[in-house]
Amino acid sequence: MGVREKLLFAAGGTQVEGDRAKEAGADAGFGRGTHGNHVATFLVKERDRRAKE
Repeated sequence: MGVREKLLFAAGGTQVEGDRAKEAGADAGFGRGTHGNHVATFLVKERDRRAKE
């Protein structure tokens, strides 16, 4: 397992679009209309999902 598989990469900012962020290699993208609680929820759920694998 390489380093990338151990990391969660979330991109965020006013110009970020979820699909484009994923195309660029991010696990998720958070743009306009999203808040910190959306990012936190993603991080926790993704961590739990990966732990089950």
